[in-house]
Amino acid sequence: MAFEQVGQSLDHFTRRSPIRSAALALKVEQEFQKHLPDWAKMISFREGRLLIGTPSPAHSQEIFLQSRELKRKINEGLGGKVVEEIKYRVVSSE
Repeated sequence: MAFEQVGQSLDHFTRRSPIRSAALALKVEQEFQKHLPDWAKMISFREGRLLIGTPSPAHSQEIFLQSRELKRKINEGLGGKVVEEIKYRVVSSE
């Protein structure tokens, strides 16, 4: 009997599970955190669209200017074209 790594088992399991989209969103968030400053927060990931929360319009502009490179880095880290579009929204700090 051959053993496989836990990560491979989870990938295989989630391919056939209804939790696949939640698992993918978690992977996107983990990769996202490697490439963005602490003030940027992932709000959601659904159907290839990553929504990022920023504390101000100036920060949103910074994300806009970096979005092409950010999308490339995240997709590269995930090993495929997962993030197709990046959107951003100013969120209150409350």
